[in-house]
Amino acid sequence: MCWRLAFLALLVTGCTRPVAEPEKMIETAIAAHGGKESLAAVAMCKIQGTSSGKDIELTWEEIIHFPGRVRKTLQGKFAGQKKDNLFVQNGDRAWSKDEGRQTIAKSPNWEAGGILGQIISLPNLSELKDKKLTPIGDFKFAGRMVVGIKVDNTEIYFDKKSWLVAGNKIKLAVQPKERTVETAYFDYKDFAGAKLPQKLEIKLNGARFVTQQITKIEILAKLDDNLFDKPN
Repeated sequence: MCWRLAFLALLVTGCTRPVAEPEKMIETAIAAHGGKESLAAVAMCKIQGTSSGKDIELTWEEIIHFPGRVRKTLQGKFAGQKKDNLFVQNGDRAWSKDEGRQTIAKSPNWEAGGILGQIISLPNLSELKDKKLTPIGDFKFAGRMVVGIKVDNTEIYFDKKSWLVAGNKIKLAVQPKERTVETAYFDYKDFAGAKLPQKLEIKLNGARFVTQQITKIEILAKLDDNLFDKPN
């Protein structure tokens, strides 16, 4: 009996693969995306695209100066209503303005890094000293086997084959109840040495919410600081 138990324990142990350390996952993912220098090159850029879903048809443009500065405009239809919005974030300050209305002070947006913030910020993530990074073992996400890390209220997933970011999950404390936003990345292409996705599928509380298609990415050499001031 003892030898059988020992054999079974050995078999189970041998089939269990250890989960890589978070720092090693991030390092491998950075390399898969083109390296630190290539990701730094797209930290200041302009991204244009479309969003579509049930009663959602939008075109939008993001101007990003990572970290913490975003200017986003969007026009079209959302929930059956006309939408013409400007959102600006500058560090811990943020504002939103709809056409013909007053500028409203907002809490910093959960999309503070822009649509590709989770990818552009990978080198910064590896340098966090005051955050606990918890590894996540193998599971299936958006049709791919992934591993991941958890930091605060966010989980970031890496495709086990390519080590590109497969997506993320964010839990938001929105009244009256918590909401979960899942984003999956697809159709990676090379931009100035950095691999970036062209398509995003977003779920809200497990239900399909919106598809975002990136139509253009332009790397910028400089930006006017006034772009990130409070809108008039």
